[in-house]
Amino acid sequence: MVREYFEHGDTEEVIALLKELNLGKQSSGVPRVAVSLALEGKASHRELTSRLLSDLVGKVLSEEHIAEAFDRMLSELPDLILDTPEAPQMLGQFIARAVADHALPLNFLDRYKGRVDCDHARAAVDRAAVLLRIKREIIRLDNVWGVGGGQRPVKHLIKEMNLLLQEFLISGQVCEAERCLRELEVPHFHHELVYEAVVLVLEGSAEGHVLMAVKLLKALWESGLITLDQMNRVMFHVLFCADGGSRCRSLACEYLVPMLSVCRVSRECTMSSLISVWTCRWLKA
Repeated sequence: MVREYFEHGDTEEVIALLKELNLGKQSSGVPRVAVSLALEGKASHRELTSRLLSDLVGKVLSEEHIAEAFDRMLSELPDLILDTPEAPQMLGQFIARAVADHALPLNFLDRYKGRVDCDHARAAVDRAAVLLRIKREIIRLDNVWGVGGGQRPVKHLIKEMNLLLQEFLISGQVCEAERCLRELEVPHFHHELVYEAVVLVLEGSAEGHVLMAVKLLKALWESGLITLDQMNRVMFHVLFCADGGSRCRSLACEYLVPMLSVCRVSRECTMSSLISVWTCRWLKA
């Protein structure tokens, strides 16, 4: 039934079938099976599963049925990671999305505070907590699975990049940031992450955040997720096209050169030398 749902995507059909089954005490098994299969599937399958959980609540399942399913899956994580190493992070995303969609009780994560012995379960709970904290400040979690790639509106992609950066500033996990960026499937739009990091610096963020932004850009540069052309486009825009007058120029000179001097390019050229040339041209303009 779940695999067929991944093909047709009709939650109403699944609801009708489940009503005929009269699951009773086995009700929590439905979300557990759906999430388990989605962990092994595509991002589109995970998005469909999140929608299914939301639609099932109040019709054939209760929030407590969903909670029972996630309780069981958190305890099964040591086995789940054998087939899906990213299971803790993905389960955390499922939990955060379910809470945001009112498929899980709002206090679900509170039940685990100080009571998690398993490292994998703790990683899942922490991931959910970070996403929910960001959600309250920035963006809804209805696109947490990054489905759609470049077909999504530009405004949404900008919010996704902002969300990714803010999450990194909270967690400090470079590998997770790289994974999320890849899952967005919009390599042509990675320049927006560079831009968001630059804006973070120019808007006077805490020194710790500036250093973390540098760390992230350096890692993404070295991994090839950010290209020289994307760096060039962002820096040209900030140094030559952005509004802000002398203050913007001063901030750019003070922060951008040291910020990007750590990002080296091949072929005997460094970003610091490029920015120095740009800065000199701008100050003489």
